[in-house]
Amino acid sequence: MHLKAVSINQSSLQYKKNKTNLSYQSTPSFKAVRGLGNDSGKALKDLSEMLAHNKALLPVFQEKIDRINSQFEKIAAIKGDLQQQARTALMEKLKNLSKEIFAAVNDATLQNNSRTIEQANKNLSSKSHFVPVKGFGMGKIAGYDETKNILNEYFISKIKLEKEGKNVDIPSAFFFFGPKGNGKTTSTLAIAEETGCNISEIEYLDFAETPEEFFNRILKIAEDTKNKFNEKGRTILFSDEFTTYMAPETGIKEKMLNFLKDCSQKYKCTFFGTTNHLSKAGEEIKEINPVFVSFDPPSKTDMIQVLKYYVNGREAEPINYSRLADEMRKWAKSENGTLNNSHVRTIIDSLSQRNLTLYTEKDILNFLKNDFDKRKLLNEELIKNYKEDYIRFIKN
Repeated sequence: MHLKAVSINQSSLQYKKNKTNLSYQSTPSFKAVRGLGNDSGKALKDLSEMLAHNKALLPVFQEKIDRINSQFEKIAAIKGDLQQQARTALMEKLKNLSKEIFAAVNDATLQNNSRTIEQANKNLSSKSHFVPVKGFGMGKIAGYDETKNILNEYFISKIKLEKEGKNVDIPSAFFFFGPKGNGKTTSTLAIAEETGCNISEIEYLDFAETPEEFFNRILKIAEDTKNKFNEKGRTILFSDEFTTYMAPETGIKEKMLNFLKDCSQKYKCTFFGTTNHLSKAGEEIKEINPVFVSFDPPSKTDMIQVLKYYVNGREAEPINYSRLADEMRKWAKSENGTLNNSHVRTIIDSLSQRNLTLYTEKDILNFLKNDFDKRKLLNEELIKNYKEDYIRFIKN
């Protein structure tokens, strides 16, 4: 409710007397009085009395208005107090609720971390039948169980022994090779998390440094890892597409090979290098006795595991993963290409972006055939390079 106070002001009358008649000049409020003739005097008198009466009533009205305004002020004050009390009570409830939620989440997190660490410790001490914890370390990699067991045997299990103070022979270098998108880089990061090793990424910035400066930078990092070994443990030196500086024309290939021969024992670090075409590094890299690990395009078995990993229980209805894997591989072959693990993840992620919370086998196949960019498939040249590398560095 809104009240409007009105102030009434009595208009002043100005007059002058002529010889013949009495005429009145008034303010605009009294223009209507003109032309009344002989009755004008009476009309003026009545108006004056009315104004005087209204003026007398003004204090009464003002008192009532003041009293009403005072009541409104009291009501507003009470309303403000009630709102403040309500806000205070609500904040207190929210605070208590937040504490309860935090306690529940913290308890669940501690329990989950405890289980994860327990399983990770079991994995570290096992040399075979590696069982990763989903979402942690190597558990972030779907499929490729044979590859995981190799990595466990030659590195992961040995780190556990090294952390116990035992002297173990840990390889100085691991070379991951294979077509893009099959998990080489992701696996390196997962290994670091699985073992608790530090990881230092080294990248050859040919536009900012000479090959010699790059090599000296690696030596400096290695010296630093050696000095901090007792405090922080072993460090993984990670280099993506390491073949870019292993070419003869860089002039540091021989120095790099000498460094990689004994960096594990001398500097307490292990080199993990990835590449799509290992042959570019030359067969000389065999001389340092590294571990070669191929990351192949997913087999049917691996693709089934990859699909299950990314669908993650969001099936709208039971999915025949064996048939789905066959259909996806068959379609890729008809397009003269090959699917990799990254493609499978892209397909499932794209369905999620379309607000599909549950998927059917048909949804996945329709997206693959109608919306997937087939230009991203692995082409024949990439597969050929991979097969040549496999024969050259593993089969022989």
